[in-house]
Amino acid sequence: MRNVSVKVRLIISFLLIVFISTSCLGFVSYNVAKKEVMEQTLYSGQESNKTLNTFVNGVIYPQVKNIEFLAQNINSAEVGTEGLRQRLNDFQSAHSELINAFVGNENGSYVNAPNVKMPDGYDPRKRPWYKQAMENKGEVIITNPYQAVSVDAVVVTIAKTTKDGKGVVGIDLNLNHLTDEVKKVRIGKEGYAFILDEQGEVIVHPHEKYGSKVSGVQYEEIMKQNSGELTYMEGEEQMNAVFSVNPLTGWKIASVMPESEAEQEVAPIFYTTLVVVLVFFVFSLLLAYIVIRSITQPLQDLRNVAEKVKEGDLTSKVQSKGRDELSVVGTSFNHMIDSLHSVLQTISEKSHLLASSSEQLAASAEQSSQASEHVAAMTQDITEETIQQTKSIEKASLSVDEMSRGIQQIAGNSQTVSLASSEALERTEKGKQALQTINENMSMITDKVGELSKVIERLSERSNQIGKIVEVITEIANQTNLLSLNAAIEAARAGEQGKGFAVVADEVRSLAEQSSNSAEKIKALIATIQQEMKYAVQSMTDSTDVVHKGMKNVREADEAFRSILQSITEVTTQVQEVSAAVQQISAGAEEVMQITKNAKYSQEQNMEKMSSISSAMEEQLASMEEIYSSAAALSTIAEELRDNVDRFKM
Repeated sequence: MRNVSVKVRLIISFLLIVFISTSCLGFVSYNVAKKEVMEQTLYSGQESNKTLNTFVNGVIYPQVKNIEFLAQNINSAEVGTEGLRQRLNDFQSAHSELINAFVGNENGSYVNAPNVKMPDGYDPRKRPWYKQAMENKGEVIITNPYQAVSVDAVVVTIAKTTKDGKGVVGIDLNLNHLTDEVKKVRIGKEGYAFILDEQGEVIVHPHEKYGSKVSGVQYEEIMKQNSGELTYMEGEEQMNAVFSVNPLTGWKIASVMPESEAEQEVAPIFYTTLVVVLVFFVFSLLLAYIVIRSITQPLQDLRNVAEKVKEGDLTSKVQSKGRDELSVVGTSFNHMIDSLHSVLQTISEKSHLLASSSEQLAASAEQSSQASEHVAAMTQDITEETIQQTKSIEKASLSVDEMSRGIQQIAGNSQTVSLASSEALERTEKGKQALQTINENMSMITDKVGELSKVIERLSERSNQIGKIVEVITEIANQTNLLSLNAAIEAARAGEQGKGFAVVADEVRSLAEQSSNSAEKIKALIATIQQEMKYAVQSMTDSTDVVHKGMKNVREADEAFRSILQSITEVTTQVQEVSAAVQQISAGAEEVMQITKNAKYSQEQNMEKMSSISSAMEEQLASMEEIYSSAAALSTIAEELRDNVDRFKM
């Protein structure tokens, strides 16, 4: 595909997409239509089965009712009588679909209508219909169809036990009408129907003989299930069958349809779809050619311009119109050509400058080489002078080092004195603060002593007041004593009636005496307290005098400490100034020593740099020679570049 053009690839891709999509659409449409037709065909088969089921029931069910009627009205004892024969004849004449009607009993007697002479030794009790009816007494039994002997017809016997249960009433039903109707059934054009009995033997089948035992997978499936659908091969043709069981008889009714009929019905749809696909394919081919040509033509124009640019023609341009992607690409390609034109023009100009610059560079390299040789000679002289300066700096460094050690010792001593002065100043300050604290405490003591003196004075006044109160209490006690005495006298006068009052008066007197005694004790205590308070007041006065003297001494000590503190402060300040001056000198010495060391280090560095410069100058001489050679080569390259640029047409 890499060697195929874009146009062809686009057409092939477009057609493949259209072909695949339309083919898928046609395939799906055809299969959907085929499925619908098949479902419709199966539906027709199901409807045919329902119709046949209804028809079978219409043939059999009335006869079931007839046999129930006969069995209800016949006794086994009537067998052989003319009356029963006449009734059977009348019944048979009224029902032309019946071949005959008959009754057999447990004694072996038998009667039928129309009257047909049976072979000698005929015993109804040995017949299948009799045995089956006796096994299912009270129920209607339907035998499997069989070929009648007296007439050319397929018949089925429907029988039931008589009313007394000692005989069996039966009728032979002609099924020719049923088989003829089934053979007439057509499902589609070639579809047909068939009926099998419970043993899988043919009752009616267009391709099988009556009474034959059918074989084949399809028949096995039909006999296994009551109803369903199946697909099978009949010869080389695929057939679809729908089957069900008749609940009245147990017969299997089936409808068969060839699948080819469904295919024939959907064939017009297939051809119509094929024509539509082909028309759409041709239309898509034309549309693809138009669309792809609109894509590939601008690409071809772009390719032609690119070929011209490759050959050096920068004057060609892509004709781009519109705003689609290809037009944008063409516009971008034109911009690229313009940019390339500008770049090449710039390169051409720069190549001329490069050639002239290369020549100047070669000349400059020659001059730089000569200057480098001169600088190398001067560098050698500077190196020798630097060695002499380094030796002088080493001697100066030793002297400065000794001076620095002496200054550091002085600075250390000054620092020690400064620390001692600071410590003395700190302790003096603490002493001053202690005196201030003592002075404050003395003032507080004086205040507290004053307050205590006032409290004692107030306490003395309260004691005097208490003394006065005690005197009043004593006076009251004396008066109470006198009153109690008078009361006792009056009680004695009263005689026997005043005894109780005399006892109370005596108690009052006793209490008055106790109150008087207690008052005397309180008075004595108050006198003692007042005396001790006087002593306390005197002691407080003495303490106040002592405190005042202590405060005076403290103030004098405080003044002394202030003088000492001032002196120590001045000494400390002077020592600190000396220490600071010494430290400045030490720092200056250190700085001088550091400068000396730096100078020495710088000289050593200069010596190394001079050596490096000397080596560098030698390398530079070699480099200048290389630059000269490179400049010549660069000039040649610039000429070649200019020749290449001149190839382009701008």
